[in-house]
Amino acid sequence: MAVKMRTWGLVSLRVFLLLIMAAYLLSFQTFTYWQGHQAAKRQPELNVFPRQIRDESIYDGRVSKYAAWGYEFELPWSDVQSTADAHGVHIIEFRSGVRTSMSTPNGVSGQEARKEADSRERSLRELLGAQTTTPNYDQYRAALYADPNAPFTFSLRQARRNSFGLLLKAMYLPRFDAMRGGVFWLQSGKYRGFQFGDPVRDAVTKVVLFDNEDKKIEFCFSKKNGTSSILSQAEINRLIQSLRPVSQVQPSSPPLSMKAAVH
Repeated sequence: MAVKMRTWGLVSLRVFLLLIMAAYLLSFQTFTYWQGHQAAKRQPELNVFPRQIRDESIYDGRVSKYAAWGYEFELPWSDVQSTADAHGVHIIEFRSGVRTSMSTPNGVSGQEARKEADSRERSLRELLGAQTTTPNYDQYRAALYADPNAPFTFSLRQARRNSFGLLLKAMYLPRFDAMRGGVFWLQSGKYRGFQFGDPVRDAVTKVVLFDNEDKKIEFCFSKKNGTSSILSQAEINRLIQSLRPVSQVQPSSPPLSMKAAVH
């Protein structure tokens, strides 16, 4: 009897130790699973995923051409009130109450550029687990599709990817109350990317584009409070369709050209 009790005691001890070891080995997976569900409750925007843009029409009225940071694009407004450049962002304010800003990190060079590239490569290996030829776009895409309610995984690597993806997603997405229109994926010519918000429903709409060389360009559209200005998706689509690099415009030069044109 004593031998049987001793045997059962050893078995119970081994089972207990195995459970402790399993709990230790799966502690990170369990934590990230719990953390994702809690984050989804605190930040509703993490439950939002990109979907196809509803309005693909192109504004075909009178437009003006603008050049900034090595790119040229068209906007349907010519009543410029003021322009400003600050920290790599060019801002155009119109008398109608619309405000447009453009930024691109492509002017960074030298040691800063190498540091950014190394950091991005490490982030991509962590998030995607593989090399990619378009790291900027792929990182954005993987993060925006990260699911806070993803099923529990026993894989430590997958758990780390899920956790890192949600961290980036929280950084990329605006607050839920500032993005009632949702998130959309865009494709126009050599540009693809994402739009945050609906210009009809939201006070601010942000567009992040990547060209076929994986260079990132950001636009932000907003409307001043107390104005009757109206911004449409067709007008944003016109900008995206008209966007192209202009080699003669230097990255350090402020936008100088504005020519009215009818198309």
